[in-house]
Amino acid sequence: MPAEAYDEAARVLSGAEEVALVCHVNPDADAMGSMLGLATFLAHRGTRVAAASPNPPDDLPRCRSSRRSW
Repeated sequence: MPAEAYDEAARVLSGAEEVALVCHVNPDADAMGSMLGLATFLAHRGTRVAAASPNPPDDLPRCRSSRRSW
């Protein structure tokens, strides 16, 4: 992907008050993790975020809450 595309995405997201994120069908842990990581980052910046998957994820690994100290 060209660097300009990343710059444009960052520009659009930096000014957004609300963002809807959707991952691909039959999401794996990478898809869910990327989506939820971006959702968390944006939410911490004050953006209202909705994150969704077209169907329930199967057998994703369980992890500790990000609010918990490691």
